[in-house]
Amino acid sequence: MGETEENVQELLSQEEVNYTHVDITDDFMFAYVMQRPDICIELLEYLFPGHEIQRVVYLAADEKSEADITIVVENGVAKTYPVTQKTLAVAFGKKGIRMDVYLDDGNVVYNVEMQTTRSRYLPKRSRYYAGQVDINQLSRGQEYDQLKPTYIIFICKFDPFGKGLYQYTFCNKCDEVDGLELGDESYKLFLNTAGTKDRLDSEDSPDTAEGGSSKISDGLKELLKYMNNTKDYPVESTQYDLIKKIDEAVAHAKRDEEWRLAYMTYQANQRDAELRGEARGDERRAKESALSMYSDGLTVEKIAKYVGYAVDVVKKWVGVSV
Repeated sequence: MGETEENVQELLSQEEVNYTHVDITDDFMFAYVMQRPDICIELLEYLFPGHEIQRVVYLAADEKSEADITIVVENGVAKTYPVTQKTLAVAFGKKGIRMDVYLDDGNVVYNVEMQTTRSRYLPKRSRYYAGQVDINQLSRGQEYDQLKPTYIIFICKFDPFGKGLYQYTFCNKCDEVDGLELGDESYKLFLNTAGTKDRLDSEDSPDTAEGGSSKISDGLKELLKYMNNTKDYPVESTQYDLIKKIDEAVAHAKRDEEWRLAYMTYQANQRDAELRGEARGDERRAKESALSMYSDGLTVEKIAKYVGYAVDVVKKWVGVSV
């Protein structure tokens, strides 16, 4: 039995696993709920008012064969087609898989992720994701001039730039010429669930002039408010069906035994990754200590005793023939 299986059994053996804290902002739950095409399409339509989405494509892994498949949902009908190469995926309970959502509506590609932890590397991650989306398109035979517009979207439970906006939208522009965009159609959106205004230049957040970013919808503001505090949000009285759908989907998942097992497997994989990271950190610190002690003239045997590693390992670290 592997470490992950042991961790799952440990979680299963507990008398009670607390799922009450799991809501739509949990990355696993978010990716799970976004498997509902109706919810996913409506979320994108909240983000992009006036953009009618009829078709979405999910990239996933076939659990039986572990081959790659594309799930196409068009007019409510799901069909599956094999794809030749996977560079992005939405899969559950598998090691090394990001819990994000990769969608293609035929005209635009969207990559959506829930972000609950503040990280100064988030902008660099958006750049990496954009590159991965482009690689995924090119790997399926497209020429670079056929690349679709891409939106990398982070829904953050914190203000990523500290300006109080609901949404921060970035595209590549010319430093020397005001208003001149590169036109590469690569966009990064950071949504702030704790936002309070549309733009910095107005407390009332009016619609912007022609050529500027439009005011975000009241529905999106309300959705962000819900995500910011799902526990106290009055779901029953909201006028927005999407919020009710999401809340019901989350509640249904937490009652479903299959989802619970998948969630525990995901948690176990996360725990394994953390333990491996800790082990690598311990080894790195031990190696640094060994090199320092060796430079101070200690013997390899004494160093091995102090750092708790085999003599042969320490010899490799300090460059002594084994």
